[in-house]
Amino acid sequence: DTVLACRQFKENNLKTYGITLNKDSSLSEISDETLILPINEEGIVMTKSFTSIILSFQMLVDINLNEDISKYAKDLGKIDEIITVFENEITKNDLNRFKHFVFLGLGMYEGLAREAALKLEEMSLSFTEAFSSYEYRHGPKSLADDKTLVCIFGEDEENNRTLEKELCDFSSTVINLGKLFKKMNITSKNVAFLQIIFAQILGLRIAKNKSIDVDRPRNLDKVVKF
Repeated sequence: DTVLACRQFKENNLKTYGITLNKDSSLSEISDETLILPINEEGIVMTKSFTSIILSFQMLVDINLNEDISKYAKDLGKIDEIITVFENEITKNDLNRFKHFVFLGLGMYEGLAREAALKLEEMSLSFTEAFSSYEYRHGPKSLADDKTLVCIFGEDEENNRTLEKELCDFSSTVINLGKLFKKMNITSKNVAFLQIIFAQILGLRIAKNKSIDVDRPRNLDKVVKF
């Protein structure tokens, strides 16, 4: 779908910039300019490559806006603490009791929510859904119960705190990533590439509980060919 989109852009004389791991990929061939990341993704489920691509896009935007990109080094310096906090938040729950996993976010965080749901589905064969936080309130929340784990991506803001309380009143378990980052004194809006790691760890933990090999997800291939 990305390659087809690039072809459409070229037909309309719009320049494209591709980010990929493979210099010989179709995306590299069709993009006007390409950033090749020095990453080897051995598994079928994209984890480190997706995180690195998101980080690259964020840094490219900041570079074009003449922003100081040294802030990323500061956030990355806390990666061990971030992973420990994620692990503690995940393992304090009995993951076996959840039958329904929901990921929510607004703006770019809705995109992260959809990626998180996909990763959890691929890695652990779990029933997952992803919505805009506003869309979720219009009907999908009717399925929320004590067997539902809801993960809210985004900043620590009133809208997310209100939604968290509402879902807790339905007996759902809620993990508000904005609050976790605030506790770690990470308030930058450039944490999207770090927040998605939470879903990857969650997927790994659930897969281990189910004795599922995350490197060989059922019915999936590394490359989709038409």
